[in-house]
Amino acid sequence: MKCMTKYVALDVHQATTVASVRGESGRVLARTILPTEEPALVEFFRGMRGAVHVTFEVGTQSQWLHDLVSPLVDRVVVCDPRQVTRQGNKGDRVDADRSSELLRLGGLRAVYAQSAHRTELKELGCGTHERSGFCSPCWPVIRQQ
Repeated sequence: MKCMTKYVALDVHQATTVASVRGESGRVLARTILPTEEPALVEFFRGMRGAVHVTFEVGTQSQWLHDLVSPLVDRVVVCDPRQVTRQGNKGDRVDADRSSELLRLGGLRAVYAQSAHRTELKELGCGTHERSGFCSPCWPVIRQQ
């Protein structure tokens, strides 16, 4: 059996995450609702074979989710919710299905998602800058990265 590329879209909420899995042909292979918890999401992605591409909208949990799934999948696209045009009824399943199709067709543009290490470095730099009242020599370098 050939391992095909899977396109997964997640509609993430505080308690639950709606997932839509689409194959290379465009057919929806699976839809599921998962708890928005690390063990459940890790198990979900580890159970997939072949190349896995994932998308979800930027939001309050997007950095956590990006850091969680990046090592488990081949590609992560954190997108702007305004890129996913709404057609017809609005619902979590509909949003996830539409996003997985746009991911498959290459119709989503990634917005910036920084790593936790870079975030921590920037916060340390900001704290030093605010406490000292002057710009340290490394500040412009941190800001540009």
